[in-house]
Amino acid sequence: MKSKGIMFVVCSAALGLLLNVSYYRELNAAEYNFKAGHTYDANHPTGKSLVHFADEVAKESKGRIKIDVYSSGAIGSMAEMYDQQKLGALEMSAMYFVTAGRDQQKLLFDDLAYLWPSLDTAMTAYKGDLGKICNTLFYEQGIKMLNYSLPLGFRNMTNNVRPINRPEDGKGLKIRIFESKIRLDAFKAMGMNPTPMPFGELYTAMQLKTVDGQENPLSMIYVQRFYEVQKYLSLTRHLFTNGGIGFSRPIWEKLPKDIQDILQKCATEAEKYDLAVLNEQESQALGQLKSKGMVVNEVKDIEPFRTAVKPVYKKWGPTFGPEIIAALKKYTGAEF
Repeated sequence: MKSKGIMFVVCSAALGLLLNVSYYRELNAAEYNFKAGHTYDANHPTGKSLVHFADEVAKESKGRIKIDVYSSGAIGSMAEMYDQQKLGALEMSAMYFVTAGRDQQKLLFDDLAYLWPSLDTAMTAYKGDLGKICNTLFYEQGIKMLNYSLPLGFRNMTNNVRPINRPEDGKGLKIRIFESKIRLDAFKAMGMNPTPMPFGELYTAMQLKTVDGQENPLSMIYVQRFYEVQKYLSLTRHLFTNGGIGFSRPIWEKLPKDIQDILQKCATEAEKYDLAVLNEQESQALGQLKSKGMVVNEVKDIEPFRTAVKPVYKKWGPTFGPEIIAALKKYTGAEF
């Protein structure tokens, strides 16, 4: 009889604990569960920035919104995530101009070489008139842009033949580039032999000397260990690749305004953190690449490069339309 009484007490206690845990979970369950994807390593600036954004949203919403961040293409390539977002099957991703540019070519101005003189100039433009125009263009493609503070940074060239200080130094060099007609035209205009190639094949191609070199942001050059197969790093800073947090328009339009406001507020406030992470990692990467034995040269005069790519601006200007061109002229003084 006594043992039955003890068993009843134990069972009652266990049931009470279970109910309390369930109640606690119910109280702490998020009302909105979102996914955010990107294709980079979790330690890449983009990965760190999205995790920071998710944490800030959780705090600001007092747990009502939970964002799970997926790295390294775990939920799709850039193009696949973009397609999912347009259909309302995925909430967020690190959205880049080149991705949406396949549907709206006006956004491909981001591929112009030597457009931005500095990071500050670019950020001022994206927070100003240029950003407003881009917001509309992205929204028409099914993406609500929350910010433009996920830049990959300025791209620089590496090769195994010689340092590049002037356009003629790159003459004839076979440089792997991302497949883009605008970038192809720019490298040809600088006298190089641009070679589009899947990124996954690049290391081996440089190792086998199928190509002489490549171009990427400093952090990518270091993380991919390109210093093992490349000797020269020229800080050409020829292309600034920008992006931001893109939200699915079909899902966004169904959200209550207070939830939209929290997401927008946190995305706007994240810019300072995002750019600090980028600058820190670029500085660290440059030091690490030097320590690995790469011969680094700073390009002191970029005007010859700017002059070389002017025909590309003339050719592609009509594609971007008068609004984009006017905004670019305002912030950069670029001629089309």
